[in-house]
Amino acid sequence: MVFVLGGDGTILRVARELKGAETPMLGINLGSLGFLTSVRSEELPAATRKILQGEYETSDRFTIQTTLSRDGRKLDTHSALNEAVISRGASSRIVRLRVSIDGVLLTE
Repeated sequence: MVFVLGGDGTILRVARELKGAETPMLGINLGSLGFLTSVRSEELPAATRKILQGEYETSDRFTIQTTLSRDGRKLDTHSALNEAVISRGASSRIVRLRVSIDGVLLTE
C-alpha cells in the first residue's frame, strides 16, 4: 500500500506514476478539501493501526486514456484517473474532437 501525503493533485500524480499497478493507495489529506483523499492527517495513526490489522476495504477506480492525434498521426497518449482537460493552448484555432469509449465513437 502506498500512503499518499497531500491532496487531490498529489493523488493524481502518484496514480499516474503507478501506471495502472494494482497497488492500493491511501490518500492522507494535508490540505482543506481533498475529494480523492480518504483520511485526514489527524486520523492517520488510527487508520494505520486498522490497515495493519487488515481492517480496510479498497474501492476500484477506473482510468481514462487520451490520445492526441493530428492528420491521422498519434502525437501523444496519456492516462488519467479523474479527468482530462482539452485546451486550445497558446494559439487560437478551431479544434476538432472525436470522442470514443472503448473504441466506439461517441461523438465528433
